[in-house]
Amino acid sequence: MSDDVASLDALRREIDAIDAALHDQVMRRAAVMQAVARSKDVAEAGSAAVLRPGREATVLRRLIRRHSGSLPVAVVARIWRELMSSAAALQAPLRVAVCAPSHSVAYFDLARSHFGSSTPMTLHRSASVVLRAISENPGTIGLLPLPQEGESDPWWPALVVEEQTGQTPRVVWRLPFFEAPGARFENLAALAVAVAQPEETEADGTLLALETAQTLSRARLRELLRVQGFGERILAGHEESGHRLTLLELDGFVRREDDRLQTVLRGLGEELFRSSILGSYPVPLGPSGAMRERAT
Repeated sequence: MSDDVASLDALRREIDAIDAALHDQVMRRAAVMQAVARSKDVAEAGSAAVLRPGREATVLRRLIRRHSGSLPVAVVARIWRELMSSAAALQAPLRVAVCAPSHSVAYFDLARSHFGSSTPMTLHRSASVVLRAISENPGTIGLLPLPQEGESDPWWPALVVEEQTGQTPRVVWRLPFFEAPGARFENLAALAVAVAQPEETEADGTLLALETAQTLSRARLRELLRVQGFGERILAGHEESGHRLTLLELDGFVRREDDRLQTVLRGLGEELFRSSILGSYPVPLGPSGAMRERAT
C-alpha cells in the first residue's frame, strides 16, 4: 500500500471518529432538551414556552461569530436551525402554516429552511386561514408575506388590538434570518407569527401599527419619531372606515411602556385612535453573518 493511500485511509478513519463524536453530542443535546421539556415551567406553559426566537437568534449569532475555516457559515446556520427546530419539537408539538397567495414554492422553501425538515407544514392561499390556525392551536407558527404598500387586502390589521394577553398572536421572526447566497428560490421575505412572547436581543426590530385620522401626514409622524430617537421605516398603509392604518418598523426592542413611544403617541393627539405593537424580532443576518444595519 502506498503512503498516499495509507494517509487517505487514516484521514477517513479520523473523519469517522469525528462523526461518531458529533453524533454523541447531538444525542446528548436532545437528551438535555427532553429534560427541559419535563421541567415544571415548560410543562405548564406548553408550546408557547418552547418558542424562543430571541434565544435561538443569540445562539446563532454567537456561533457565527466564532466560526472560522473553509466551511461556509451558511452551512453552520442551517445545521443549527435544524437542531434547534427539532429540539423545540421534542418539548411540545409544533407546526407551521404557510400563507402563500402566490410564489408558493418560495414561501414554503423559506419556511422549511428556517423551521427544519422534520417540522409539519401546511400550505394555504388565505392569510385568514393561517391566522385562525394560530389562534386555535397555540403550537402553530404562521408564516405570512412581508407587508407591502398598496395591498388591497392586507393581513396585518388583524393583529391590531389594544388589549394584548398571553394568547395574542405576535410577530416573532422576520425571515430569512440568515441570508445564504443562492439558497432561495426567490428573493422574498416573510414574518412569522405565533402565540409567544418576543424576547429582546442585542439587535431587534419592532412592528408598530397606528390607526389615525387621514389628515395625519407621514412627514409629521416621522418627525415625531425622529425627535424621540427612533429609526423607522414605513412598511405599509391601509385605508379603513375613514381611518388610516400605518405599519412601521422601528429599530430596537420597543415596549408599550417605552417613554419615547408614549411621548410620540401623546404628540399625535386627537389624530390617533389606536396603537398596537404587533411584535418584535431579531434583526436578520446578512450573507457574511454580520447583522444588517436595518432589516430590509
